[in-house]
Amino acid sequence: SGTRASARTLRADVAAEWGSLRALRAGNGTIALGRPSVSHRAPPPRSPPAPSAIAHPPRSILLTGATGFLGSRLLGELLDRTDARIACLVRGEAGDVRAALAAHGRTRWPAGRIEIVRGDLERSRFGLAASEWASLAGHVDAVYHAAAHVNVVLPYRSLRGANVGGTREVLRLVETGGRCPAVEPF
Repeated sequence: SGTRASARTLRADVAAEWGSLRALRAGNGTIALGRPSVSHRAPPPRSPPAPSAIAHPPRSILLTGATGFLGSRLLGELLDRTDARIACLVRGEAGDVRAALAAHGRTRWPAGRIEIVRGDLERSRFGLAASEWASLAGHVDAVYHAAAHVNVVLPYRSLRGANVGGTREVLRLVETGGRCPAVEPF
């Protein structure tokens, strides 16, 4: 009987969430989250970064996923909102980044602002030579990690290398350089 009651409660929670989403999609409603089915404690609030860590806007940004849906839009926003030089970690060529920007109506390639870094998230040091890794780690002020291998059919083990390993390598790069106050995952 306890299992039936739990299943009924879960169905009621899902139905309530689904109703909220339908109302939101129709333009008349807000998302009202139901009660959590598992109790947990919220993590302690994070302290803001030290003022010295955010004293200036970034001059050099590493962007992963620049050829993807989110990353290409993020690249456009970074070009519009910052004066930073942006290093785009890509498996392909510069043409892939150009094509991704062009898909959003950006036909001009900003001279001197975009650097293509050919690498692979799944490989140690992104597959870069030690000197390339050290150079990248030494000049990057901010990281926007928007790369991911997304596939609803493949099992987790097929996605883990790029998604988990790639994030681990991004964090290792930040740790190596010691210059980035924060990593922004997307």
